[in-house]
Amino acid sequence: MGEARLKFIAEVINPARKEAMKLFNEHIKSNKNEWLNEFISHFCRFCVQIADEQKRGAKGKIAHFTYSLLRTQLQQNQGLFLVEATDATWLLDRTPIKSIYEVNWVMKPLFWMEEIWAQRLKEQSHIYAGKVTPVDFEKFRLQEARIIHEVVSALIRAALPVAVETQEYAAVHKEDTFEIRVGEYMDWSEKVFESRSESEGNS
Repeated sequence: MGEARLKFIAEVINPARKEAMKLFNEHIKSNKNEWLNEFISHFCRFCVQIADEQKRGAKGKIAHFTYSLLRTQLQQNQGLFLVEATDATWLLDRTPIKSIYEVNWVMKPLFWMEEIWAQRLKEQSHIYAGKVTPVDFEKFRLQEARIIHEVVSALIRAALPVAVETQEYAAVHKEDTFEIRVGEYMDWSEKVFESRSESEGNS
């Protein structure tokens, strides 16, 4: 990576992230309840979808819900997570039940950061002209997508204590060990929830 790009990351990208997240944290305070309710509503609809498939005999017990950020959609200015319900084979399940969880609101930090990047680039064109390009901006955006994961993961963690007490969730036939994970599509994920039946816990 060129010296100009490294300088841009240190003097523009990193400070812009802090500035954007400071603004976004204020935005979260006034919208968090709405976003929590939106997640729980989607979660319940997804559970109904799964239970319907199980009633038809098209799907057995579920061992995993996985929320995966679709990085390719970031290029279209969309914040989308693919949600998959899978059996105990997890990633090897050939017939996962799928849904899309839309979180376009979480794109705001990226938009704000990009506005700052563009402004700084214009102000300091004598330093970065021809050295930091639109292609670099796209790479920076994808790298900064971790913010989306962090924010959505925290929201899901906060919403799950309510979501897993719903009738819709109870109606899903689950394996003795069941978990919910959040991550990136075809890449890493982290466990944000796990339940074990009494029989599993005593075995």
